[in-house]
Amino acid sequence: QTPVHRVFECVKAEAERSGVAVVGSEIVGLIPKKALEMTAEFYLRCENFKPSLVLENRVAEAMAGRSGMAGFLDALAAPAPTPGGGSAAAAAGAMAAALGAMVARLSKLDAAEYEDDRAYLTAASQKDADAYSAVVAAYKRPKDERAPFVEAAMQGATAVPLEVLERSQMLAARLAGLAAVSPAKFSSDVTTALALAEAAQKGARANVDINLAYLGEGEFKAQVEKRLSAFWTREA
Repeated sequence: QTPVHRVFECVKAEAERSGVAVVGSEIVGLIPKKALEMTAEFYLRCENFKPSLVLENRVAEAMAGRSGMAGFLDALAAPAPTPGGGSAAAAAGAMAAALGAMVARLSKLDAAEYEDDRAYLTAASQKDADAYSAVVAAYKRPKDERAPFVEAAMQGATAVPLEVLERSQMLAARLAGLAAVSPAKFSSDVTTALALAEAAQKGARANVDINLAYLGEGEFKAQVEKRLSAFWTREA
């Protein structure tokens, strides 16, 4: 298979023979990630480049099922901004939901809602990392044009932990109800699940708060503050 950059250079050379310049290009359809990495390596002239140096590749590897808990913890411990506290908060919520599902099944109760929470919060862990990566990318744009991109990225980075916060609160309420109807022998499991759900809420709230400070005044920020106010009202 011919690399993308080689095709582009050939087209550019043919255009130059005709006295015209290639001013842009477009990818129509899908393209393998490896092809993009090869193209980036060719044009950036990176020394000792490895696909593992790409942030998204590191995150994907850490979050892949084959990596398990050890892989995720390695990614958290790595000297990289993602995955970070937001991803960890969502993961804590997912573990709380998983424990809830276990206790529900052992108690002959319906575990469907816990499974929904687990799937949602597991996905949110990756979404949080992706959202922060978008913020990093926005700040790399030229100063005179970055403002709207930073605002959009910060909104995304705020929305994800806010959703984790709200979902974890609902999960905690459900777990409290489970504690009342499940056998006493599962009390330690439910207590652990409740503690994890609380950690998810606190971690998510901290991420919302820190991102909120970077948002411009407007409808989105007002809605976030309104939802936060409702959150504390319900909790009280």
